[in-house]
Amino acid sequence: MVWIAVTLPMLPLEAVRPPSPEREPAQMGVSAASMTSTASMTSTAAATSTASTASTALATSTALTALTALAPPYALVAHARIVLVDPRAQALGVRVGFARSHALALAPQLECLLPEPERESRAFEAVALALCAFTPQIVLADSHTLLLDVTGSLRLFGGLRALLRQIGVTLDGTGHHAVLGCAPTPWAAWLFARAAAVWDGRRRRVVRATRLAAALDALPATLLPAAALHGEGLAQIGCETLGSVRRLPRAGLARRFGVGLLSTLAQTYGEAPDPRDYFMPPPVFEAKLELMARVEQAEALLFAVRRLLLQLVGWLTARHAGVSQFTLTLVHETARHGDPRSSALTVSWSTPARALDHLLLMSREKLLRTELIAPVIEVHLSADQVSEYAAPTETLFPLAAGPDGEREAMVRLVERLVARLGVDKVREVAARADHRPEAVVSTAPYQFGKRAAGLAAQRASKARQEASANRASASASTSASASASASASASASASTSTSTSKQRALIAQAPASRQDTESPQALASRQKAATRQASAMRLGTESKQALAARQATASSSSSSVRKRLNGRLDGPGNLVPSLAPVAPRPVWLMPVPLRLTARHGLPYYRSTLQIVSGPECIEAGWWDGQGATRDYFIASGDDAALYWVYRERSSADEQPAGAWFLHGLFG
Repeated sequence: MVWIAVTLPMLPLEAVRPPSPEREPAQMGVSAASMTSTASMTSTAAATSTASTASTALATSTALTALTALAPPYALVAHARIVLVDPRAQALGVRVGFARSHALALAPQLECLLPEPERESRAFEAVALALCAFTPQIVLADSHTLLLDVTGSLRLFGGLRALLRQIGVTLDGTGHHAVLGCAPTPWAAWLFARAAAVWDGRRRRVVRATRLAAALDALPATLLPAAALHGEGLAQIGCETLGSVRRLPRAGLARRFGVGLLSTLAQTYGEAPDPRDYFMPPPVFEAKLELMARVEQAEALLFAVRRLLLQLVGWLTARHAGVSQFTLTLVHETARHGDPRSSALTVSWSTPARALDHLLLMSREKLLRTELIAPVIEVHLSADQVSEYAAPTETLFPLAAGPDGEREAMVRLVERLVARLGVDKVREVAARADHRPEAVVSTAPYQFGKRAAGLAAQRASKARQEASANRASASASTSASASASASASASASASTSTSTSKQRALIAQAPASRQDTESPQALASRQKAATRQASAMRLGTESKQALAARQATASSSSSSVRKRLNGRLDGPGNLVPSLAPVAPRPVWLMPVPLRLTARHGLPYYRSTLQIVSGPECIEAGWWDGQGATRDYFIASGDDAALYWVYRERSSADEQPAGAWFLHGLFG
């Protein structure tokens, strides 16, 4: 087993101190890889995204630099004594154990804060939520230490070093100072992390159990809580390290210091089992973060949103779920009575996701076009639409992901455009059940739920088609085997019998003794088998000429139907291809039908048009007041182009009866 211990030595102070953006990686921006993969759909989108990213990063960096410069030194005070200081206060000479008055004399700008156990607990669980992205087996241990059982996660994250590096990046994103330790047992990992935090600052990572004892023997005995209770007694007998305590006689050690010390030592060295209770994420995700100072620019909120999104990603991973909508609630600093206390921003997209880069990208696009109604002092995040989520399967060649990968990239691009421009500015083309050509196609705002349902339906349809193809292939194989067996049986039967009557005669001529001894069920089975063999022989002897005759008859019937539907009654019908649909539609449709003049009863457009196919009668729209009663024709001009024209069948007040209109062009 492999355990990683994450100890947070500054957590009591960090829980009550307003968060500082100085530890956020890469200025809280979105990773370049995700930006490039999304924006590379078109060169224009890439250029726009690059310029927008650069300007936003500059504005965010300026705002965060100003916030960081305003941060004063902080210290945690209990009973008028300094119990914990941050690096700024330590640089000014403030040390743990100083009196509060002494510390203020050294650093007048020092901010003294009081411990708040409830906020410490919330911050501790928030870090545990963020680390759920790496393993669901997390233990909340003493001294603000988290124990992670990563035995099953090493291969997924590329080994121990890569996993430790990713855990470090996540901890930096949460804004907490952390020290890591690694060992085969939870107590050993806890001791290594605590030793690095409070003793010598040395990093210890032991994976092999054979090297564990040597690494533990050198640690101070008082680091182990069970031994720290008897620190004075152990010091009196000269036991200062865990190795010296372990070498004492077990009976005397248990009699003097209790059995608890022996059992803890055995668990630490891996000589006894050490069961633990794992952390359980809450059923509903809600998180909040108090800002260090009032924020007046929406872009500067990205660092706080990133910290909350880290917790959301860990919570989603632990629940094997994805989110398609969450709400950011901004708590404002009110200057006058009656001013709005808070405002909400809803961030949504089509398909469930839990990748931090994607969630941060959607949040960034939302914040870019948000104007704050008042300075923000606190940010809340709640997950609204949570559903089951299956992580995408990795491919050997990511560039050859196929249509599914291209469709997913297009969906991500549209989601980003909706987040940046707004729901009403991004529209999609939709088909309507209407016979009028101008009313068949309409535009509507892009709908996330509809698109997600469409993608899910496409995936389900594809799965059903693949299953159907597999069944058809198996059935074809079975049929081929059965046909081969039937042919072989027919050939064998043909050598002895040429008809079903002969087979029945053979059955009838069987020896009486055999018929007497054979059961009625067996006799019926043999007769059915003989009948099947005769049917196979008749199918095999069917002439190819008869089959060809049936195909020719079907083809001529189809041709006559096609000619009757597409051909002109008094003219040639060969201008319309035989494979054209029953009701062909032009590639180009006129925005407004163009009225044509008539010459000798035929429409005129650059030349007299000859009717090729038609009429196709359309009568619809009576229910919405835009009724249309038309006869559509396909016409051909001197330039050999095909035109889609129609003539009104009913007289109207504004148009004379029989007026011709050009409605489309065949490309």
